[in-house]
Amino acid sequence: MLFVIDRKDAEVSDLCPEIDGEWYHLQDEIDYFNTIINWSDMWDLHEAHRRLDNGWKLYVFKPDETIKGWMWLNTNNKEVCNGYVNPLYRNKGIGVELLNSAHRGCLDWKKWWCQSEDWNKPAHQLIINCNYKMIL
Repeated sequence: MLFVIDRKDAEVSDLCPEIDGEWYHLQDEIDYFNTIINWSDMWDLHEAHRRLDNGWKLYVFKPDETIKGWMWLNTNNKEVCNGYVNPLYRNKGIGVELLNSAHRGCLDWKKWWCQSEDWNKPAHQLIINCNYKMIL
């Protein structure tokens, strides 16, 4: 599914900062992610460094200074992607906060987009709740 949002419709949050060298905590949560979700396109720390070196931004949810969620912003193609929230924190609005935190990096653009796998209905609802419009 493909979604788009105009800047005028976007909300912005300051709850989730950009990653700031917490690689150990990120690896811990990636390891946990891989035990609960079987996703062949999952990135690793090497890929995270490559993305960041290429201008991407990674926003993280850090309760108690541990990473329990993330959202990527690909600044090269204006795509918000690869969002995740640890199951202990789901259904509490954290996904919305992560997505809206990523919007901080989009405010110079007129519009940007997001996509989700067809099967991921909770992600579709999250994206729609953040004022995106489904286009495909």
